[in-house]
Amino acid sequence: MISLIRRSQLKSSIFHLFTTAIVLSFITIASAQKVTISAINENRSTADSYFGNRCEVVLKVSGDEVRKYKSARIGSLTKAVDQAGFDLIPEDFSSSVSDLSGNPSEITIVLNQTSRKSEVIADLQGELILMGPTEQNGGIIKNEVAKLKGIKNIIPASADVSLVYITKDVLEMLKLEDESKREKAIKAAAGTAKKQAEDLLKAVDDYVYLTWADDQAIFYCNGNQSKIIEVQLQKKDGTMLDNNGSMHSGNQIVYYFSENIEPTSKIVVFYESEKSVKKLPFKFSNIDLP
Repeated sequence: MISLIRRSQLKSSIFHLFTTAIVLSFITIASAQKVTISAINENRSTADSYFGNRCEVVLKVSGDEVRKYKSARIGSLTKAVDQAGFDLIPEDFSSSVSDLSGNPSEITIVLNQTSRKSEVIADLQGELILMGPTEQNGGIIKNEVAKLKGIKNIIPASADVSLVYITKDVLEMLKLEDESKREKAIKAAAGTAKKQAEDLLKAVDDYVYLTWADDQAIFYCNGNQSKIIEVQLQKKDGTMLDNNGSMHSGNQIVYYFSENIEPTSKIVVFYESEKSVKKLPFKFSNIDLP
């Protein structure tokens, strides 16, 4: 019994020292931010189930610098392996945007199931992106609906993502049954957005079934869609329309609102401009599994 207690105490002490080393190392890199592991949630099952076979690592983000940012996401996951050397990064890995209104705040990484014999996640590395878009740093872009005529990319051309608001006229062009007339109309409406017009014509099948409604906003988004944080509609009095959800399908995004969108309304796009984000690398080793 004494021997068992000593081993347990020794393991606890080693883990404590290791965790402290991780935190101190990360503080050196991240300065006024701290990223630590808050929890590990693991489900293992013999059934082929997404919810029954996965491992979740919950990161806790804290520090005074974090308060400057609105939200965060995992920008990249470069390595995640268990004790047996199995790769834990899902093929379709993606990270949703997490709100940073709390301090500390938590962000969950969903990994593949670890091997049954593994007691630790041997290595977990990646990059966390903190997002604080403002009009001053180029992360908030506003366009009045009435002024968005034809096909126009409302994101700066230098970005690796483009976003086109599909007006009622453009939707009607996309729904034209005659292919030659459709192509001619779209190209005529393109103006300087020729690349977006060509891409939109390739995705025409995604739009022909849509019906125009004044309480929804339809977009064509191409490139790194994760850079689009949020889209809101602002009324003339400066207040935002209540968002009733959204639908994402390929390059198509539809936002639904509780009120009709007026011509004087403004489309407000929050996106990851170069100056609106801060990238924080993280690295953890030998994370104990539950």
